[in-house]
Amino acid sequence: DLDESGAEYKARMERQSMEAGRVSKLAEEKRARWREAREAELAHGAGPGPTEEQRAKLGDGTSGLDFCLRLPNGKQLRRRFPGELSIGDLKVFLQTLADDEKAPWKPSLGIRRDDFCLALAFPRRNLTDDSELLTSVGDRAVVFVTERQEGRPTSIDAEAAAASGVDAVLYPAALSRDVQEAGEVVDEPGEPKGPRVPIR
Repeated sequence: DLDESGAEYKARMERQSMEAGRVSKLAEEKRARWREAREAELAHGAGPGPTEEQRAKLGDGTSGLDFCLRLPNGKQLRRRFPGELSIGDLKVFLQTLADDEKAPWKPSLGIRRDDFCLALAFPRRNLTDDSELLTSVGDRAVVFVTERQEGRPTSIDAEAAAASGVDAVLYPAALSRDVQEAGEVVDEPGEPKGPRVPIR
């Protein structure tokens, strides 16, 4: 509008900037709520986590057999475990890493104890019997840790967010003219999709 004064233009730009900030904040809040709901859904699928009794049974890590756990992200975790614990207890320990802020690795969302696969480095063998005692594995053992992933969602990715519509941006009808003036949405060069439609 050529009749618009400098002061009017500045005021209009400030209003639009404030409105854009408000819309951005609403979109962030919506994305955060969606992520929390998705994480809760995945955690629910895993069932209850380790109990306090199971955690206490693991000890404080200062005495017992020395284990080096080779984690899925390539990092190592050295810890001592009481010899009377079993392979199943070792898997419980891996589950507890999800709550440890200082852990060098965290298990995937929604993981169950049965989703961990453990293998002894030398002599090479899979540790599939959850009742096997750690004493039979031996002191100073190196154990490879992997996660079984078949049929289980392991992350909250951008594709899942887009499919849910969480990134859809709503704007007030009052901004309709400004949005339409901003141009058309184009997926590929030369293929206009048309103006956005305000949601009232």
